[in-house]
Amino acid sequence: MIAGKPLRDGDINDLIDHIGASLRESSVRLMVTPNVDQVLLLDQDAHWRRVFMTADLHIADGMPIVALGRLLGATNLHRLTGADLLPEVLRRASVEGWKVAVVGGRLTSSDLLIGAGIDGAHDAGWLLTVEAPQLSSPHDPTSRDVITTLRGFGPDLVFVCLGSPKQELWVDAWRHELPDALYIGAGAAADFLVRKVSRAPRWMRSSGLEWVYRLLQEPRRLGRRYLLRGPRFVLIAVQALTAKYSLVGPLSKVIRKTPRHENAQSVPRVRRVAHVGPAPGSPGGMATVIEELLELNLNGYSSFSAPTWSPYGRAAKLRTAVAGYSRLLTSRWDIAHLHLSEFGSFVREGGVVALSRLLGRKSVVTLHGANLSEQFARFPRFTRWVLDRADHVVCLGSEQERLLKSNGCAAPTSLMMNPLPRAVEASDGTLPDKPYFLFAGEVGTRKGFDILVEAWRMTQRAQGSFEAELRIVGPLADKSPLTDLPGGVHFLGPRTRAQVLHLMRGARATLLPSRAEVLPMVILESLSVGTPAVYTKVGEWKNFASCPDVHLVDPSGSTEVVAARLSKLIGDLPKPTSDDRLRAIDWVSAHAGSERISESLLNVYAEVSADRVSARGPR
Repeated sequence: MIAGKPLRDGDINDLIDHIGASLRESSVRLMVTPNVDQVLLLDQDAHWRRVFMTADLHIADGMPIVALGRLLGATNLHRLTGADLLPEVLRRASVEGWKVAVVGGRLTSSDLLIGAGIDGAHDAGWLLTVEAPQLSSPHDPTSRDVITTLRGFGPDLVFVCLGSPKQELWVDAWRHELPDALYIGAGAAADFLVRKVSRAPRWMRSSGLEWVYRLLQEPRRLGRRYLLRGPRFVLIAVQALTAKYSLVGPLSKVIRKTPRHENAQSVPRVRRVAHVGPAPGSPGGMATVIEELLELNLNGYSSFSAPTWSPYGRAAKLRTAVAGYSRLLTSRWDIAHLHLSEFGSFVREGGVVALSRLLGRKSVVTLHGANLSEQFARFPRFTRWVLDRADHVVCLGSEQERLLKSNGCAAPTSLMMNPLPRAVEASDGTLPDKPYFLFAGEVGTRKGFDILVEAWRMTQRAQGSFEAELRIVGPLADKSPLTDLPGGVHFLGPRTRAQVLHLMRGARATLLPSRAEVLPMVILESLSVGTPAVYTKVGEWKNFASCPDVHLVDPSGSTEVVAARLSKLIGDLPKPTSDDRLRAIDWVSAHAGSERISESLLNVYAEVSADRVSARGPR
């Protein structure tokens, strides 16, 4: 089956018997002969797909389609091309008295009779050839001249030799004016029959190598079709065989060989979303985001992870990437949700955008990188290329969206914050006897750890009797041991996410004076347990501008200047009350809670899943 439409099995004699029995029907019918290129086109051209879906008879033209069908159990499936069908139909018609018309080319009835091996002296009043070189498009108004000729002839069968999909679209465009008959899209069948165009040897046709012969004949016209689009079918075949499904069509859907029950059409299909990026459970905010997205309950969608990155050394990175791509090639999925940072991520995860298009699937990109502007500055064309081939780009804030538009990206965008952690126990408002502040994240200059240490020293000098502690959790950025820390600063090393959330609940505030961020999960996590946060005005800081429990610091100036601002803020922070903590939880739930994020994601997935051709056209 292709796009839910069964391919007729049996050999050419079975097909001609079927055609003969159908000639008693008084209507315009269309027979299509899909090859690999036509199958791939189903997911790119909505008009062609509609015509294909409404056709009355489907036979397999491409040998790769036949081979795949046989491997999947359709043992009686045969390759039946228009070029094979035309001479056989002419021979049968000469006996049965069928009236046959051939539209297209500059051929005479005598040419076709000789090509089919029919006695030239035979009365050929049953055969008509109609030249149609002037038809520039399926809707060309000069088509009425052709239709008038056909109506005067009254055919039973019409071979339309205008090239695919033009010939099928032509029949569809003029269906209401054409005379009743079976219309067969036959491409170059007439030219092959009269040897105007030479055909590949029989051994090449039977072994599926006819495309090589035709490519050598017409490299300019057929090069893109066979060398660029054709390899997509190999990936589809691998997936179909692995998943034990029959065939793909359109390419964003895998069609089972037989429905599970009579009402299978009425059961909504759950679409599968593959989250591509860091492995869930590994360190880092992106992995945490993927963890949370996998837990969302999205009606009509199920999610799984296909990790392509690991933080544990080069060998582990390579193994993870290979395993991730392998899973995407061997699993059923409808949407790839890619989590991109910058630089290598645009190659590694960005490659899945290209893979999605190759397989005819949809892709959604969420941008997490703190250095997206540098990415655009260093690799402008490549960055645009990746993003514009995604069906939708999720921005974590308005600055990202502005950056995309200013760099000429045409991909549809939407704004969505990172999701809150799953239900966690909020603080009851009781703080530990010895107050402490918390820094959580990679311990290095990007997260502003040096600024924080300097600010802490300034605070101790200014306060004199400042007794609060500063607790540091997270991996070391450069693996070097921390030295020369001021009093009251305790490095606890990496901790599990649950342990970090537990420390947040008891903290006076979470401190993150970053130099480069997008939308740090640690701030959202801090608010989710009711703990206020201190953050610098970097990345998408404007998302927090309306939150009274996120205290923002101007990051401009030297380390000492920023540290002085941070020190003053730390010294002035009031002890949060129970009402303060509830206010923080309410704010973050309204802006990044599961209901808000689920609604936003459902809207994005529904948009890209819609069976329609993008208004931007092929990219």
